[in-house]
Amino acid sequence: MAINPTVELASSAPQFLNQTYTDLTFVLGPPHGERYEMLVNAARLEEASVSSVYQRYIETMFAALDSEGILNKAVSAALGVDTLINDVYLTYQFWTKPQEKHQKFYLSDNDANAQIPAVMLFPPKFTLTSGVVLDVDVTMEHAHVISLFLAQSLSLDWIDISATLAEQGGDHD
Repeated sequence: MAINPTVELASSAPQFLNQTYTDLTFVLGPPHGERYEMLVNAARLEEASVSSVYQRYIETMFAALDSEGILNKAVSAALGVDTLINDVYLTYQFWTKPQEKHQKFYLSDNDANAQIPAVMLFPPKFTLTSGVVLDVDVTMEHAHVISLFLAQSLSLDWIDISATLAEQGGDHD
């Protein structure tokens, strides 16, 4: 009896876990205390919006976090396995109408909108540190743990989390 090599190869290929979420987005509320005062002072000196100064600050902070592998460590702690996230995308939410939650982004009546920094992570791209495909389905519970780490590390007032469901993911929270 002949063995079909295609079937044999397919069965020996690594099995990819379908992730429930294709991406997790963490919208980073403003910092509090001295960090917020630092941003406000910089915005006034530069005659710029708090949003633009905060966006640059977040870009700098995430470059530092990435260079030290701290995001990988935070995700690893949340998932309980040594994980590489392999892709981080910095973006922002654009708000045209002031909301009470966003009041720290408006220094004056001239500030017509707020651009609130956000970071996106992509669970399907997560791997073990060995490079093997991650076999843990990333849930909103994991995302909340990651957000607590970010909020504490960056001294943030709040973080909003959103996620995009995969078309055929695991069990949904």
